[in-house]
Amino acid sequence: MSTVNELIEEIKKGCPELSESINTLKSNIHHKTLSKVIKKQQVKTQKKPKFKKSSSKSSIKPPDKPPKPEPVGIKKSSEDIPFSSIITNCNHTEFTSENIAKIKSDSFIDNSKYFTMITTSDDGNCGYHSVIQGLIECYYIMGNKSNDYLKQFIKDIENKIEINPKEIVVKNRQKNKIDIPREVVNHFRQFILDVEDPVRKMPDGRPIHIFEREDEVPEVKWNTKKEQYMKARMPAKQYKKNQKDNKKIYDNINGGIKMSDITSTNWLREEVVAGIVDIFGVAIYSFLTYEDAIFLTDKKVSTPAKCKEGIKDCGHVIFMVNDGSHFTYLKTDLQDYNNNILKCLGLDIEENPSSVSSLESDQESDQESDQESDQSSSQSVKSNQSVKPDKSSTNSDIKTLMDLGVSKAKAKTLLEKTGDVKLAADMLFNTSSSSSSVLDSVLSKSDLENLDFSKNKKLYEKELFKILRKEMPNEPEHIIQKAFNEKIKEIKSKHMK
Repeated sequence: MSTVNELIEEIKKGCPELSESINTLKSNIHHKTLSKVIKKQQVKTQKKPKFKKSSSKSSIKPPDKPPKPEPVGIKKSSEDIPFSSIITNCNHTEFTSENIAKIKSDSFIDNSKYFTMITTSDDGNCGYHSVIQGLIECYYIMGNKSNDYLKQFIKDIENKIEINPKEIVVKNRQKNKIDIPREVVNHFRQFILDVEDPVRKMPDGRPIHIFEREDEVPEVKWNTKKEQYMKARMPAKQYKKNQKDNKKIYDNINGGIKMSDITSTNWLREEVVAGIVDIFGVAIYSFLTYEDAIFLTDKKVSTPAKCKEGIKDCGHVIFMVNDGSHFTYLKTDLQDYNNNILKCLGLDIEENPSSVSSLESDQESDQESDQESDQSSSQSVKSNQSVKPDKSSTNSDIKTLMDLGVSKAKAKTLLEKTGDVKLAADMLFNTSSSSSSVLDSVLSKSDLENLDFSKNKKLYEKELFKILRKEMPNEPEHIIQKAFNEKIKEIKSKHMK
């Protein structure tokens, strides 16, 4: 019988050249743990371990063999609902380019057009509530396509905490409030702290974690292309700054592992979101209710390295909104995103007329346009109240309206009702604020002039943003946002005169 401390000392004697590393490991173990008595069974020492795999219990690596598609050991609920099962034929929502454009143009500074908030617990862990809800939902959407870290986290909830992960997210959806048990949040914080970087190691072979410790700052520089250390040493100021930054992030995560109140020092940080995305390979799209003063944008988008074009072809995406002190989970009906999640959780889908496919919308729009055209023509003959447009300008005006995304019949009807292409354009946008098919197109600058900014402020801003994005395809988001802000200020100043 030996204590943990005695066993560590015995290993150190067998590997004297590793005394310093073992002492570091020992310093991270709680004194109560060191004093625990254990049974010594077949303890073998290795004279020269190369630290290819850390023996530390505080590190998490992907399993050598991926787990089976269906997690084991999940308890069924009292209602005998098969929460442990993964529904077949489930997959993530692959947003089309048109819907990605809608997401990019949407904003919470005013009122979001495409997203709805789901109340999220305000216990100080709101960001973690949203992220964990999204990750668990992602697992039940992606199944065995989930990465090994996500599979391991789900297993931990089932086996270590003995809580049914699917039941957590299902109940949250049913009560329309995101509230993850504190035990799960605490375990998640510790879980992400324990994940090692799959590429980098310390020069002496010790592991470096995704969220680096204060003592995991190499004194020599790292060559990212060759993935190896160089001989050049890191400047002393930078070395100390890196140590300070590492400690700040580590303490932010670790300090929130408690059952008492969570203060602002332990709220979810942007750097932590980026690390979570790297670990689990799931994109997180965060709207802001304000404009970031540095990047001049109202969005923070974190995507895994595999995603080369933002959220396009990037797998499941978690959506949140941050007001500066509180994160709220989001849902959207774009491309049936929300109902797809509900379906994969085994829940009833929500009735949503606007979730019809764009093809069906276009077909219905054309049918309605034809009917309206016939009715309008009939009424104009009987009552002679419609204003007929000048024949010389009819064709060009019809083409202008068709460029806005409507059928020829619809364009004719609008011109017959208004007699003016600008009035027709205003009527089109006023009556189609809830239509997805009209707003899919990107207007030209001349088309945009047909809109009355004072009457269609929100639509004008959205279309302007799309035009700027089209004109500046290679510019970063904050540059486009800056150009947009300047243009809006210019337009507003004209209307104030």
